[in-house]
Amino acid sequence: MRLAKIIPYKNICVSLPGYKLMKKMIVTRTIMKSRGRALGIVHPLWCEKNWYKKEPLSENYDTFAPVSRDIYNSYLDRLKNRVSKENGIIFLFSSNMTSALNWVRGINTGASFVMIKTTSFGPTPDLPKHATRADRWKTLVFTLRNLGVTKLALAGEVDLKDMASGGIYNKVFEKKAGCVNIAFDNLAPFLEVEKAASLTFPGDVHIR
Repeated sequence: MRLAKIIPYKNICVSLPGYKLMKKMIVTRTIMKSRGRALGIVHPLWCEKNWYKKEPLSENYDTFAPVSRDIYNSYLDRLKNRVSKENGIIFLFSSNMTSALNWVRGINTGASFVMIKTTSFGPTPDLPKHATRADRWKTLVFTLRNLGVTKLALAGEVDLKDMASGGIYNKVFEKKAGCVNIAFDNLAPFLEVEKAASLTFPGDVHIR
């Protein structure tokens, strides 16, 4: 079984304590081989632990109760399958590094993962410490561009979209809510970003 290579975000970000030039050079060379393309995964397995957690916006709203668990499992299978075929760089955003690392190490893949720890309530990187939310995103954008990333495909959880078309979340969230979209909105003005087809959850899913 191939084991993924793990690279902490601080090792490849020149403005952070813990920066290591050799690590940055390895990541840069790998991204060059993929012609500047990379995959980003936002909060994998977040729904696994929050499936029936009550949303604070509604006392009677189960977060994903209207969505079949089989649909979620199918999404996870697709995501793992994509990761297993990767040999490039994957930027993984997670507030729970232990859970994220366990998930990564359970996948047979030749990919290298840059692990980006996020704040507890969103995809914003938690570094640099004491920086504003906007500055943390600017630091990440600078780092991605400095590594040679020209196009980033975003996968992961949660991607709440198509609210206006009568989706299951339209009474609770604004259109295009969720951490995948928050990450997209903060990166897209400075970098070419796209949603990875069929690799976000719940995406276009409506009532089962």
